[in-house]
Amino acid sequence: MLGSPTHAVVGANDPAAMADYLSRFGFTLRRAATLPAAAALALYGLDRDLIEIELAAPSAGNGWLRIVETPLAPISTGLFAHGPALMDLYTRDIEHSMALAAEGGAHRGPIVGYPVEGLGSVYEARAIGPEGLALGFVMSDERRSSLLDRDEGALHSELHAYVWTVASIDEAVGFWRDAAGMRQLLDSRVADPGISEFMELPRAGVPIRITHLTDESALPVRFELMEFPEDAGPDAETFPLRPGLSVAAFHVRELGSAMTLLPHATWRAAVRLEDGLHPGAGAVAGLAPGGVRFELWEEDRHGS
Repeated sequence: MLGSPTHAVVGANDPAAMADYLSRFGFTLRRAATLPAAAALALYGLDRDLIEIELAAPSAGNGWLRIVETPLAPISTGLFAHGPALMDLYTRDIEHSMALAAEGGAHRGPIVGYPVEGLGSVYEARAIGPEGLALGFVMSDERRSSLLDRDEGALHSELHAYVWTVASIDEAVGFWRDAAGMRQLLDSRVADPGISEFMELPRAGVPIRITHLTDESALPVRFELMEFPEDAGPDAETFPLRPGLSVAAFHVRELGSAMTLLPHATWRAAVRLEDGLHPGAGAVAGLAPGGVRFELWEEDRHGS
């Protein structure tokens, strides 16, 4: 079974500039290398060597980011498009977080507050940064576990949640809950004006359905599916990899066995890597029911 995602892939025309932007939120350089063309083609549909930069939040286990170069132009996905929607970080000071985003050239959305059952008052804001990368910043009375519980000096958590918009949660969630064995924490329908304002939707009270999935320990990265039941949207162009788009990645013990346990996924060719970032690793790109793209990695992370 998959467990929670370990990290997210971020497409960027300029990986160094994207890394500089993300460093504002506590992510530091872990490793950098060149992804060989054969692996780049299999995983991202790009037939050339690509720069990779791996960033991690200090003292965190999972929840790192891997920036992958793409020569393609950004595309506009639209408000209700089906595809990668948001990557969330917890923050101790949301005003400070949004100021840091603005200093890095990001569009600042409004900071809004609203109640969430089990989490008390939640404050949330969204920043659209370089190349269209969407980050959400969350400050709540009762956080789920993150590195903020272990590092009193940290302003931001590791990658706390990864969100993908689908046309239908009912069609998509079974793959992750039943085949992949993830734990479904909640399945919530909301039409809160504050959430619509946070997401900068065209009207107040847009109905939204959200489900959260994790491993049994509910540790980061939480995987979220989001649906707009009353607002049809297009399928975003998510392959080949483009700037600002992201993909959730899972680590598995053995690649072939994991693929066999997920028969309803559509797979691209599996690859073996010997580059400086992934020595001896195996990887494969998958497409889940509902159109969610993801990666599986068989990789020894000891000492990373």
